[in-house]
Amino acid sequence: MPEARDSRHLRRVKRLADLLAALRETVAALAEALPTRPSARDDDTIRALAERLSGLEPGIRQTASWLRKSAEGSAEARMLAEARVSLAALPRVLAAIERMLARVPEPLFPKPVPTDSAGRRLEVLSRGFALLEVAASGNLQASGMEEYGFPFIPLDLEHYVWGLQAMWRLLVALGRAEGARYLEVGCGAGGKLILAHEFFSTVEGIEYDAGYVERAALLGNTTWPGRKVTHADALHFDRYGEFDAIYSYVPLRDPELHNTMEQRLYTQARDGTVIFAPMLRASFLHTELPRFEPGLFVKGYFGAEMQALRDEAELVGGIAPPPLPRRHRIERRNLLQPVIDRLARAGFAP
Repeated sequence: MPEARDSRHLRRVKRLADLLAALRETVAALAEALPTRPSARDDDTIRALAERLSGLEPGIRQTASWLRKSAEGSAEARMLAEARVSLAALPRVLAAIERMLARVPEPLFPKPVPTDSAGRRLEVLSRGFALLEVAASGNLQASGMEEYGFPFIPLDLEHYVWGLQAMWRLLVALGRAEGARYLEVGCGAGGKLILAHEFFSTVEGIEYDAGYVERAALLGNTTWPGRKVTHADALHFDRYGEFDAIYSYVPLRDPELHNTMEQRLYTQARDGTVIFAPMLRASFLHTELPRFEPGLFVKGYFGAEMQALRDEAELVGGIAPPPLPRRHRIERRNLLQPVIDRLARAGFAP
């Protein structure tokens, strides 16, 4: 009898190893079939691989259940952990794939709706963040700055985050989201860079007022890896072309100087750079360029190309991932992680 039990145990170990190998193979093929841009996807291939993934679930679950009470050694324990963690993530992964395959367009900015409980919570968060941002930045300008630039002006948090998300989705549609660099023009102490860092791995703000730059140092915005505030004048800044996404609210008080700054920014920016300038005013960007939404522009895109880019961006998922990779120990056991990462980069984070 002991020999029979040992033989049965070895068969089950081998079966689980084979099933997990098949899972890895299917995951690798599915990750390869999940480009971030909607126009590059083969939905039939993705659907077939997702069905294969789902089909492996019963066998893995049953075999792991048989082995759970008789596992021996670290290798078998590791296989059981991989099976458990992967199966726990599988329903979320399959649901995310279904959402992606449905190809339901989502507007770059939401349409106004009556305030409900969720909307009220967002209002509270937005006001709270604005108060904290003002406290962090201060509202007193350095001597001599009053006639040149505005003091720090907080933008409604919800609108700003929608703008970040829209910029990110447009860059995904352009194939430029991976490693995208973000710039805020006139960033104060850089409080909003903390939020931008959730969408872009490298974020930088430029600020001419030395007092705000000193405040930025207190927030860690001048030394934090991937997030910094640079002391610079937007009118003479010569690195706009290094960035993929640029945000500018209203840094300069004088309309002519602001107009000159916008022209400089746009001239230096590369084609495909996404620009978010939500303060609607009679300036170069708002009077001379077509826009995707009020205050949202992409350099070099007009007419039919602009509409095609909008259509594709609206098929990018709205769930922007945190900058990848963010790894926890449990993720190393999750054999579905390559697919999860690809879904996240396409805006469908499970």
